[in-house]
Amino acid sequence: MASQLEKSILAAVAYFDIFDYPLTLIEIHRFVLNLSGSFEGASLFEARDCLERSQFLKDKIHFKNGFFYLRGSDKIIKIRHERYIIAKQKFDRAREIISMLARAPFVRAIFVCNSL
Repeated sequence: MASQLEKSILAAVAYFDIFDYPLTLIEIHRFVLNLSGSFEGASLFEARDCLERSQFLKDKIHFKNGFFYLRGSDKIIKIRHERYIIAKQKFDRAREIISMLARAPFVRAIFVCNSL
């Protein structure tokens, strides 16, 4: 029978798998819920140990190039990498535009949204 930590890790990985987004260990730790439903659960080391030792998780989650994802979703690592490159290009372009706009005396603030 799976522990609550194993179920929480699987739920986090499965949720992000819907969006073709494999998770790193740190991201899994960030999104794992504890029993009360809050985000203050296991330590990073407990999550790592659980991922390394749990046969329940090994049967359902695969690890490659620093990412955890559901078995059978090998393509999402490439998708995440491609999205990262696109976002970096957009952010770099935004920085160029911000540097030009910042020279205007009437500009008080410039914000960049995370959905580049």
